[in-house]
Amino acid sequence: MTLPTVGQWQLPSTGFPVGQVELSITDGEVALGRAATFRRAEDRKVSAGGQTLALTVEDLDPYREFTAPIAPASLDPVEREEWAKLLDEAWNLLTRWHPRCAEELAAGLRTLIPLAAGTSVFAASSSNAFGAIAMSAKATATQLAEALVHEVQHSKLNALVDLVDLTTEETGWVYAPWRDDPRGLIGLLHGIYAFTAVVEFWHVQRDLVPPAESRRAHFTFALRRSQVRAAVDSLRGSTRLTDLGREFVAAASVRLSMCETTSVEDELAETVADLLAEHRAAWRLHHLRPEPADVEKLADAWMRGASCPGRARSQVVLGDTAVARPRSALLEMRALAPDRFERAVSLESSDAMFARGERGHAATAYARRIQADPRDLDAWIGLGLASRADALLDQPATVCAVRDRVTARTGVAPAPGELAAWMTAS
Repeated sequence: MTLPTVGQWQLPSTGFPVGQVELSITDGEVALGRAATFRRAEDRKVSAGGQTLALTVEDLDPYREFTAPIAPASLDPVEREEWAKLLDEAWNLLTRWHPRCAEELAAGLRTLIPLAAGTSVFAASSSNAFGAIAMSAKATATQLAEALVHEVQHSKLNALVDLVDLTTEETGWVYAPWRDDPRGLIGLLHGIYAFTAVVEFWHVQRDLVPPAESRRAHFTFALRRSQVRAAVDSLRGSTRLTDLGREFVAAASVRLSMCETTSVEDELAETVADLLAEHRAAWRLHHLRPEPADVEKLADAWMRGASCPGRARSQVVLGDTAVARPRSALLEMRALAPDRFERAVSLESSDAMFARGERGHAATAYARRIQADPRDLDAWIGLGLASRADALLDQPATVCAVRDRVTARTGVAPAPGELAAWMTAS
């Protein structure tokens, strides 16, 4: 029997289907009427800079993760000690360099839920559990501090949206630069709010980390800053925001602009721009479906040798979100581990060419891949990046659909680069 954030009793077996036990609570003390083994949830306090964080480490509750009930997974002594060490270090970091974030956490964080080893979840929170944060183990105190700063923003916004309306009743899906799947508008606002705080965190912290972590810190700052700016700009003039919603986004934009007065090195900025362009194009290729009538109109114009008549209307579909991007892995390696990158890109693949900056050769190689296999979706995006064809980055699904339609009607497949250039010129 488990009482979340209190502890767990192992009751004696008294037969099928369950036994019975009398529970009493007197002056805050919990007791059972018959023999049972009790393990109290761990309460922990950390203090620094005049601020104290008091929380419960919950590793017993069967409903502690975002899945079906699971068995308790108590931290072993080594894991418990490592969590305690990093939490102490993270709290020192936050109270010294990010006192406002520390104040928020001291007031709002009540439960920390260590997730099972090997989970892909960096950190998460739920609107049904205010003040609770679940997260995987972190390698450094800085990573732990970042995760805490990020997730407490979600908790704050979860409380706010129960009180006020930031969006209208209009529904629909939108693009979030940090997600592979389509999001609802509230989900996008959550990301803007949480990642704005993360940008502010790295705006300060990137110059304070050890030398071995410096390059990743500057990269993370540049990436998150660009992602949030893209998301904020996408909501300009949106009719799906209420007046309060527009004020909310405007306030995030002002906070973000204060972190945009500092520059990052040119090579890092170029890598971030490529990563964002690829992510957006991949999302649009997998989740936007052009209207068939518009595809037909574009195919007709191409076959007549006429100018491109414009964009096709599209609708968002909830397609497969597992998008592999080996090119992104090379670009990140270039940013974070230049020495390893130089050894890794000796091959003459299209992705290696692009990552080395050989865009002309890469465009030719991607076009060859498409001619060999028109369903090689990654090659379409690579061609758009390498040739800087806006149509392939902005409406890749439409380019693919038009090519398929022309091929079906004429038996001759248009050259990918020529078709993309024709649609870009519209």
